[in-house]
Amino acid sequence: MIMLKTPYDQDAPWEAIKSLEYPMPAQAWYKALRDVGYSFGPSFQSQLEVEAVAGQRTNRGLVSFSEPPSSYPQSPYSVHPVAIDGCLQSGAASLWQGIRSAVGGALVPAVVDDLLINARDVAAVPVAVAAASAEFSGVGSPEEAHNYHSHIQVFDPASKRLLLKVTGLWYHKLDASPESPERQHTFMRLHWKPQMSTLSDGQIRGLVQAPRSLQKPMPHHDSSSPSRKQWTLMELLLHEKHSLRVVEFSTLPFEESVGRAIFDGDLSLGEGNCKYQFMPKNLASLRASQALLSETYPQAQMNMLDVTKPDVGLSMLPDMLDLAILQLGPVSSADLANALVNVRRAMTPTAYLLVLGTSLVDVTEDTGSASVISGEDSDSGSSDWSMIGSSSSQILDFLRGQGFERVVPLAQESLSEDTVFLAQLSSDKTIVSPPLATTSEVKVLHLTPEDKPLVKQLAIAGKAPSEQHLPLPAAAIAPSSVVVIVDEVFRRP
Repeated sequence: MIMLKTPYDQDAPWEAIKSLEYPMPAQAWYKALRDVGYSFGPSFQSQLEVEAVAGQRTNRGLVSFSEPPSSYPQSPYSVHPVAIDGCLQSGAASLWQGIRSAVGGALVPAVVDDLLINARDVAAVPVAVAAASAEFSGVGSPEEAHNYHSHIQVFDPASKRLLLKVTGLWYHKLDASPESPERQHTFMRLHWKPQMSTLSDGQIRGLVQAPRSLQKPMPHHDSSSPSRKQWTLMELLLHEKHSLRVVEFSTLPFEESVGRAIFDGDLSLGEGNCKYQFMPKNLASLRASQALLSETYPQAQMNMLDVTKPDVGLSMLPDMLDLAILQLGPVSSADLANALVNVRRAMTPTAYLLVLGTSLVDVTEDTGSASVISGEDSDSGSSDWSMIGSSSSQILDFLRGQGFERVVPLAQESLSEDTVFLAQLSSDKTIVSPPLATTSEVKVLHLTPEDKPLVKQLAIAGKAPSEQHLPLPAAAIAPSSVVVIVDEVFRRP
């Protein structure tokens, strides 16, 4: 039955239209609903924010009342049908007790006991506040969401005017086979890894050098090789940025490639969307590496480039680099300076440069003579190049002279053959680990008045903490205070 009545002029209660407390973007709820079979198009995703508390059958939210785009003129609705659909959607959070992970089925509106649409006001309402609650029908299990019906009221927060009221919105549960391909669950697990940009120099050194007990053996590298360190470094870089652009510049006179060792094990070019390019300085190294790289990493690109030449062309690099690997063979100081200048031109401002130094040739400008400071004979074809004595400090000075503000030596001082530098162009801040707090006072921030005292459940060695009840927001917490975050789990009665 449809009835016309006088406009509903009763003002909204303050509890219904006050600002939302700790709202969640509605897209998080749309994702939970999409996982169980709902399919709301972009125009019908009119919920903006949802306020819900775990365990409660009430919730509030913001609903967009803006008209969706249309190719034709639309009628002057009191409430647009899309907005009405968004109002009906606003009762979903209370059905599932405010817990998104509890959404366990597709519930579709079936019966409405009463629907009230107030007369259209002169001014358009862009966003409305919806207050919803779920009431048990008295039939069936109270654990099943479809045994509840919703009551929804929608108000204009500016004028406090009622826009729409739904009393008794009943639902039917759609039957869906859990064996269908669309219902297959994707199992995931948390994998915590450090974030490179937030680590101090000492933390990076410790993490990169730390052995990995579960590491797969390298097929052509022993455990003491520097590549074991870069493999861990590559894992950290891929964790921070999944689309990684890596180019390895090599000045070695043989076909040794550090990149191949980096991508061994369970890291590959396809996993993590990592683009790898190998660029040796001579044709012999290119030919020797081409067969191995083509067989092992078909997506890898190879080009010949002598990075030690001044102002070398970098047009063959498609994008700016996130990680540049510079393998240094026996090079002069001038060649090293040219290599760093060229590599820097190809790097993004936040990119990393991994320098593996070997021998450094000191060229005397007057006589033109050269002397190898360290390393074996470059014609021997051995890959056991090392960097000792003054060559290590020279590379460090060159890196800082070329604008690399952050330079981290990764290898231990006693192991000169493992000398590796990790450099970064800019270092916005120096991260210093704060000292442990000595206070015996622990302030526990309670989200709801019903929270029980927590201090008796805390075990802090050598301290007898006292508890203070603080309202939100936590303006009373002093800087450098100890903050304990406890995950609250709702348990059904």
